[in-house]
Amino acid sequence: MAPPLIGLTCYSSVGPDWIQHTPNHYMDFLFRDYSLAVESAGGIPVLLPVIEDLATVKSAVARLDGLLLTGGHDVAPRLYGQEPKPGLREMDYERDLMEIEAVKEAERRGLPILGICRGIQLLAVAFGGTLYQDIFREAPDCLDHNQKAGKRVNTHTVKVEKSSRLYRIIGAETIWVNSNHHQAVKDLPADFVVTARAGDGIIEAVERPNYHYLLGVQWHPEGTWREDEVSKKIFASLVEAARKRLKDQG
Repeated sequence: MAPPLIGLTCYSSVGPDWIQHTPNHYMDFLFRDYSLAVESAGGIPVLLPVIEDLATVKSAVARLDGLLLTGGHDVAPRLYGQEPKPGLREMDYERDLMEIEAVKEAERRGLPILGICRGIQLLAVAFGGTLYQDIFREAPDCLDHNQKAGKRVNTHTVKVEKSSRLYRIIGAETIWVNSNHHQAVKDLPADFVVTARAGDGIIEAVERPNYHYLLGVQWHPEGTWREDEVSKKIFASLVEAARKRLKDQG
């Protein structure tokens, strides 16, 4: 059986033209840690740029075996029924729309879906949840979730629900994670459950129990997969779910 194709959504930024910076000259990119982590787990990483035509998004997802939503800018609050508040940072509305379409198509096709950092937030919004636009203003007693260390360093603990898929994947009730975010899931979509929290109560993982594999984590396992067994197991679980789907389809 061929290794499963795992689609990874890209960051987007304004980049240089041949000789100067040009307004709206966008480049789509992804930190290599994501693709290397998927490859190390036995999958084939396929980068998905920001695609404006939503029919093309559906066609791209149709060729995948799994979907990974990566980190990046803030999710536009209009998509979860809120006006912008102080503390909101840079957004990428085109990416928001593209990823929501990708998630809905992946769900329709029964693909395993993993969301990382912004990815967990996008999953919540795609299915009707809401976000804290800025936890440092809206939950002022929270931990420092913008760690003063590199992404390969774990800095705070997370408590995992023992009844969860996440616990079955990693086999631990308390884990150390890295942290670089200022938004977080606030209100869950219907049929979702919280499966991990930080010590301050901030949601660190969500799942959809009635779906075969939909997992979101607020930390960045792609930063620590080389040394951290928990991170390796998360990527391995995504690839294995995609492989099982391929096998079941014959």
